[in-house]
Amino acid sequence: MHQARDRRERLREMLARERDTLEEQVGRGSFGVVHRARVAGTKEQVAVKIVDLEADVSELEAVKSEVETMASATACAQLVRYLGCHVVRRRLWIVTEYLGGGSLGDLMAKTNKPLPEACIRGVLSEILKGLAFLHAQRRLHRDVKGKNVLVSIDGSVKLADFGVATRLTDTTTKRRSLIGTPYWMAPEVIEQSRYDGAADVWSVGITAIELATTKPPHSTLHPMKVLFVVPKAASPVLEGEFTAPFKALVARCVAKNADDRPACDVLLRAPWIASCNFEAASKPLLAALVAEAAAAAPPPRPPSSRSPTPS
Repeated sequence: MHQARDRRERLREMLARERDTLEEQVGRGSFGVVHRARVAGTKEQVAVKIVDLEADVSELEAVKSEVETMASATACAQLVRYLGCHVVRRRLWIVTEYLGGGSLGDLMAKTNKPLPEACIRGVLSEILKGLAFLHAQRRLHRDVKGKNVLVSIDGSVKLADFGVATRLTDTTTKRRSLIGTPYWMAPEVIEQSRYDGAADVWSVGITAIELATTKPPHSTLHPMKVLFVVPKAASPVLEGEFTAPFKALVARCVAKNADDRPACDVLLRAPWIASCNFEAASKPLLAALVAEAAAAAPPPRPPSSRSPTPS
């Protein structure tokens, strides 16, 4: 633990005084573009989300909330580790650890196939651990989906992109705002009813279906139509040749009544999840898929020779 803390401090010090070199764009998060970067004078790779500080006030408030959530979550191994932020020419660079495998959504697109159930089982256990940590801090993620679950070269899995995360206070135990991505959004969120961590649990269930089939339910519909369909439609069902415990877990997550959905810490005690050995079973399979995707991908573009200098 002390070694990890020392490493984080060393990285923060380097980021504060050294010039980072931006490399290829690796994604787009809420309110910003994400690049891979290398800390000057080291072999350390990090991810940098670049946010325009001249954006409107509501976006900057969301960015502030994102940074606060990441900074409070450094103790959880299933959440992307926050390393610091600094200003570069009126843009904010939010620096986190870099996971070289990309997102699970990208991984499925590159391999052109869903994840095997043995992988999904471990992924769900890691997502639930990350959400349980956030919920214990009275924070909601509000945008759980395959694109926001990152995987490292060695198969480690971490929940990312806290751009729409929010905090429940003593006076606000539930939210009402319409936030998230329609296909993964819980019925109560769409209806702008009061909601809490159960909304994240619904998104976990939809993500499980996505990982098992490559698409979330209603994926053929326009996002705006989904907002009308989900509250009225029956709960989605995981169909196909999957085990009964997997299907049962998904069904519990996508119960239409939010009160019928178990909390994340309860789901972690479900036998199908609790008996999962992520390190021995799921992680090697994910690492193999990352290697397969890398072999099929075109070579990366050369890094830009121009790099902004922190002000």
